[in-house]
Amino acid sequence: MQYLSKSDYKLARTCPTKLYYKKLHYPALTDGSAFMELLEEDGYLFEALAKLHYPDGVAIDETLSLEESAATTLVALQAEQVTLFEATFISAGKLVRVDILVKDGNVFDLIEVKSKSYTPGEQFRNKSGTVFSAWLPYLEDVAFQALVLQECFPAAEIRPFLLLPDSSQAISIEQIRTWFQFDVVGRAGEWARRLVLVTGDVALLQQEPIVITVAVGAEVAALAADVRQFTARLIDSLNPLRRIPPRLSHRCASCEYRLEGGAERNGFVECWRELASAQPHLLDLYYLSETGGGGTPLASELIAQGTVHLFDVPIERLRKKDGSVGKRNQRQIVQIEYSRAGREWLGAELPDLLAGLAYPLHFLDFETARYVLPSHASLKPYALEAFQWSCHTLAAPGAALQHTEWINREPTFPNERFARSLMAHLGTAGTVLAWAAHESMTLRQIAEQLAERNLGDPALHEWLATLGAKDRIVDMNALTIGHYFHPLMRGQTSLKVVADAIWRTQPELRARFATLLGVEEAGAASLYKTLPSRLIAGQLCTIQNGTDALRAYQSMLFATSPADRTAWQDLLRQYCRLDTLAMVLVWERWAELSAAGA
Repeated sequence: MQYLSKSDYKLARTCPTKLYYKKLHYPALTDGSAFMELLEEDGYLFEALAKLHYPDGVAIDETLSLEESAATTLVALQAEQVTLFEATFISAGKLVRVDILVKDGNVFDLIEVKSKSYTPGEQFRNKSGTVFSAWLPYLEDVAFQALVLQECFPAAEIRPFLLLPDSSQAISIEQIRTWFQFDVVGRAGEWARRLVLVTGDVALLQQEPIVITVAVGAEVAALAADVRQFTARLIDSLNPLRRIPPRLSHRCASCEYRLEGGAERNGFVECWRELASAQPHLLDLYYLSETGGGGTPLASELIAQGTVHLFDVPIERLRKKDGSVGKRNQRQIVQIEYSRAGREWLGAELPDLLAGLAYPLHFLDFETARYVLPSHASLKPYALEAFQWSCHTLAAPGAALQHTEWINREPTFPNERFARSLMAHLGTAGTVLAWAAHESMTLRQIAEQLAERNLGDPALHEWLATLGAKDRIVDMNALTIGHYFHPLMRGQTSLKVVADAIWRTQPELRARFATLLGVEEAGAASLYKTLPSRLIAGQLCTIQNGTDALRAYQSMLFATSPADRTAWQDLLRQYCRLDTLAMVLVWERWAELSAAGA
């Protein structure tokens, strides 16, 4: 029997065809995603804290089968008053586990725990009554659960709530995340789920003020009919399981079933059939969703015609609503023309822009963390924690490259130490280069945090205000969008994509930077694949993305072995150093092209 679960419904809302692939366990880009796993863990921690506010709650045994869990739930609900965690309900092919269910007679409070921050008084709907898109998936989740619960108890009064982190409140416990630990429960060979164990003082955790419960009955009622109708459509496709025909669109570009290479089961290929193999593909066009003046008329038209090769896009149609060629249109045209030519493009203005920058040049990268349960007392949900920076410096044209770095090694609030160390290195001279707006935003938020906490001094605050100004840091991502393209980048401009395109096609630069890294460059398809692993606690570990860095940072802070702590620190240093070195690689290529008059 195929049940329709909450996660099934949520996925199918993005595309009903995906339900078929999910049920048959097609490989997906999200499989084993470190980022998704970290988000889930963060949500589990908040859910564990939320449940502590219901001390009488009884958890339904999650090692039971679904049917056994549902039967156990019904027995427990024979009590006049009871609070259940993970109450399980099955109705007409639908399955839900309710995070927190409070029964008082014939009244059921259905409480869904989410880790999306909420400001008291915040509205879920606009003036016309339409649910804001940012809240729609969460409210539909609750509406789906309410539908199933009402079917199981037709005469009951169902009162739906969202339990959320209150963004106006601050954590009171230092290193609250260490008061929990993860375990794994499940049925051997069938499934496994992470279980959060509370290891800290429960009474203190119950006093944490960041938990807020918000009634969403009106919103659920407004969505009920649509949720019921869509649910019926999905249920009809499950037993027997059949694929709901796909509606091909520009949204398929970000489909998790769009796999690279020759995967045996590829959902994207099964949807797009012969149209999937076009290279380069229309779906890789920069800002495809805005082709033809908004509303994707051009993209929709081309897909409907089966014209999905990038080179078949009519250049004359790449215009804004008013008929003019906007900046994004210009980028789209460059992508098509230089992909067809198979060569790089350097904008005519970039050489002068580079020549006009004052030395020393500082290539800067930060590593930061944001958790729903911040690590430090007096911080609000998702407050910034800046724990590492790396900087490669060119003191003058032709000078030797210098590297400086800082990493927090203390389990206390790091942001003031972070800022002071950075000020000591950068001073006020020269030009700071970063990739995108993360570094500027981080500095502005650190300045706000220090002011709120009465930390720092006037000199530090003035320096942060100056460096954090939008025009103080040169954004290399913006320079890329406006002035540089490589065919291997396709429609992307992230640092990893740009650096890898250069790494793969410029053997002389690759050899020189491999020497700087102290690695073997031969055969490395990606600059970021050159990072060596370290053996830590019997396991080979490496850091290849920001999520890995977050995990490594926590492991470094709380490792019991000095050797393990040092190993984690070394991995963090080499990863952050590689990011700033990748910026230098891009800069060097730009300088080569500028000198050659490209």
